[in-house]
Amino acid sequence: MAGIKIREMLSELCGQKIAADSYVGFFINDCGEYLVFVQPRGEDTATLLHSDMDWKPCEVADLALKQLRSRSGPMTVGDILIDAAEASWLTGCLEATAWMREGTAQRG
Repeated sequence: MAGIKIREMLSELCGQKIAADSYVGFFINDCGEYLVFVQPRGEDTATLLHSDMDWKPCEVADLALKQLRSRSGPMTVGDILIDAAEASWLTGCLEATAWMREGTAQRG
């Protein structure tokens, strides 16, 4: 029940529809900006939304995970500049949802 309410609140916050079976991650950075990670089940990409970017959706895939693991300091994911703490959080989100993306590239 709490998971449904959290999804509804985050969906309202960022203006994006979030399916009930999607994995959702939420982060507040040291500037007070919000980041929302959404991984729909069975999709080969996730979506990263950032309040400082007017919630413009940015697709994130396993390639981003490889890039995040190999860098430190500020980096970009799509058009979004993220710092090391945000990258660590995003890496965790991508690792936690790898099973949701498995096999999707072969089906497409």
